[in-house]
Amino acid sequence: MNHYTFQIDKTKSLIIGKFSGVWNLNEAKGYTIDFEKVVDKMPNKNWVNLLDLKEWKYSMPEILPVIAGNLEWAHNRGMRKTAFVNCPNLLKNGLDLIIARSGIGSSCKTFENHNTALDWLET
Repeated sequence: MNHYTFQIDKTKSLIIGKFSGVWNLNEAKGYTIDFEKVVDKMPNKNWVNLLDLKEWKYSMPEILPVIAGNLEWAHNRGMRKTAFVNCPNLLKNGLDLIIARSGIGSSCKTFENHNTALDWLET
């Protein structure tokens, strides 16, 4: 069972991902493969990403470079911004490491709720 889902809103050029559970290295690699397939469905190369982390649990540290590499890959394929929503405090440090390793920190931000995140993504 995958611990992630995707929704695409082509009118807003938006991908919404929801993460859940604890991930291991195989789960992180599977996510990157599936995410790349979703990105290929985007109608243009100027899109935004919202990731809901409410149900995501602290995972193994070895996934950090995989997720960071995926953010960098997405940025190089037209992702303008990523908003992380509902990030539990325990994950905040790991998320900060992922953003730092990705090299695209200025286009990533954390938010408490979807509405604020969507407002930022639309700017």
